[in-house]
Amino acid sequence: MNMIQRTIFFICLMSVSVSLLAAAKLPKLVYQKLQIAHSLMDTEQWLEARVLLEKLSAETNHKYAQALIAQSQGQIAIHQENMALALGYFEKALELQVLDELANNQLRHSISQLHCSIEEWIPCREKMQEWMRLSPEKVKASDYIVLAQAYAATESWKDVIDPTSQALKLNQNAPKSWHQMLVVSHNNLAQWPEAISAQESLLAHFSEDAQEWRRLVSLHLNREDSLSALNSMRLPYERGLMTTESDVRQMTLLLYHADLPYQAARTLRKAMDRGRTEMSEKNMTLLAGLWVEAKSFNDAVVAYRELIHISPKRKWYKQLASLYFQEKNWSTAIDVIKQAGQDNKLELNEQEQDDLELMHGMALINLSEFKKAKGILEPLTNRESVKSQAENWLSYIAQLQRV
Repeated sequence: MNMIQRTIFFICLMSVSVSLLAAAKLPKLVYQKLQIAHSLMDTEQWLEARVLLEKLSAETNHKYAQALIAQSQGQIAIHQENMALALGYFEKALELQVLDELANNQLRHSISQLHCSIEEWIPCREKMQEWMRLSPEKVKASDYIVLAQAYAATESWKDVIDPTSQALKLNQNAPKSWHQMLVVSHNNLAQWPEAISAQESLLAHFSEDAQEWRRLVSLHLNREDSLSALNSMRLPYERGLMTTESDVRQMTLLLYHADLPYQAARTLRKAMDRGRTEMSEKNMTLLAGLWVEAKSFNDAVVAYRELIHISPKRKWYKQLASLYFQEKNWSTAIDVIKQAGQDNKLELNEQEQDDLELMHGMALINLSEFKKAKGILEPLTNRESVKSQAENWLSYIAQLQRV
């Protein structure tokens, strides 16, 4: 049985027990047989009790007895998880209007819950609201949440908020699902501040749930507030609650968007070293780019060399050579370019080969090795994609040699 069904069972059992005390209103034989049926129910002999009640119902026209019989039959139907049948019995008991007001109100309560249990959401909420009006002093947190569930089932998100909030006020130890209902309602209404506040309230009670921290981060991102998303993620990340590869990547990107490329790179590198994320081409590409952004030359060089080892590609050699260009380390840049040409794993197309050769020539010029540079650049004047650049560098060599 689900939570709603268990609640109904408790209420119905009370109703039957109290009603059977009114022996004076019943014919003696009927009262005795009801007592027997109730004893069978107490010992969970449902089939025997049901047969006895069906026979008793056929034998008597006494309205008060019929109401009590219907209550008992509804109780049995609930235990046998036949909610539609239970609903019919309880409605019959209420329609007879012979029970006292307390018993009738209990029936109204159960009827509303039974409508919910068979997903008749509109009758569920209408009957629940009727019962709340008649018995305001008896309304509990669980009643508010049933009403909220009925609205949620029809996606009436605006109407979910108040009963859910009332339920949470009445139950300081509410289950996580109650908090989630409030978050979902605000989320579906694009009420981001309210959704965030509700999610933070949830986390105050369920702070060890990594998925709920992820939801808080997502809500901040829905609001396009990456800084708040980062601040929300720091604590659970540092506590080791958020350990998946997607967590690592999100933390890295949030740090980067906060203009903290060095911290972003360190976060990703640490996760790789600890085996929390793969040294894949995708992740290594991100890491290398972050080290470049952070102007951490040595770390960027290491990352690009690892990237070349993982996935030998012309563009990674070119990026590595460019790093050495920035440092004016022309000899090492040339070594990298030569390595690209010697790497058997690397398939260079003509454009890629021409680009590397052009860089080779440029590095030789900076080493004042003009003859070697001309030997590389002159053939490139026949390559359309780099022709003008090669000619410009050859003109530059001629100018230097005239001086």
